[in-house]
Amino acid sequence: MRRCLAGVVAVLMAACAASAPTQPTPVAGQTRRLLLSPGPHWVTLTGFNLSDLAEFPPCTPFTIPPTPPSGTMVTTPVSLAREGEDWVARSDPASADSIELRFRETQLGPGGLGIMGTARGTASDVDRPPAHSATGSIVSIAGDAAGTPADVTGVGVPYSVNAPASASFAGGRVAGRVTFSDAAGRAATCTAVQWSLFSNQ
Repeated sequence: MRRCLAGVVAVLMAACAASAPTQPTPVAGQTRRLLLSPGPHWVTLTGFNLSDLAEFPPCTPFTIPPTPPSGTMVTTPVSLAREGEDWVARSDPASADSIELRFRETQLGPGGLGIMGTARGTASDVDRPPAHSATGSIVSIAGDAAGTPADVTGVGVPYSVNAPASASFAGGRVAGRVTFSDAAGRAATCTAVQWSLFSNQ
C-alpha cells in the first residue's frame, strides 16, 4: 500500500515538475490558489522500507522485522494558518510536538498546483479514529545533521468556490534527514519521505 501511495505522489509531482520555476511565483489572476482552509488538519509522514522509486529511496537500516517495529509512518494533528504568501502547519504549542510545515504555491500544472517549502521538528503518532490507532512511532525532520529545515515539494488541489473544506489536501516529498524511532531508541533514517496534509474539519 505504501509503495502504491508513493507512486501516486511521484506521478503528481512529475506532472508539475516540467513547468515548475526555481523560485515560487504566484499564479496570475487567482487570489486564493490552493483549496486549503485555516484550522485543524492532519499531517501524515511516511518512509518506505522497500522502494524502487528514485523520489523515495528506502530508509536504512533495512531489517526484518522492520526498524523501528512500530513502523515508519506518523500521523499528527496540526493547525493550518496563512502567513503572508505562505501556508504554515504547526503542532499545538501546548503539546510535546514541534512540527512546522511551511509552503507556498508555485505554478499550475497537469497534476495540480506546485508547492515548495520547508519542514522541521518532531511529532509522535496519534490516534485518528476510526481508521488509525497510535503506533508509538516518533518522527524527527531536519535538512541535515546540523538541524537546518528539510526541503518540501509537492502538489495541492486548486481552489474551487464549490468545493467543501473537507476536500482540502496537499502532499508530496520531504527531502532531508528524516528519522523514525520508538521509545526504546530503535530508529530508521530516510533521505526522503512522503507527506500529506488533509482536513480535520
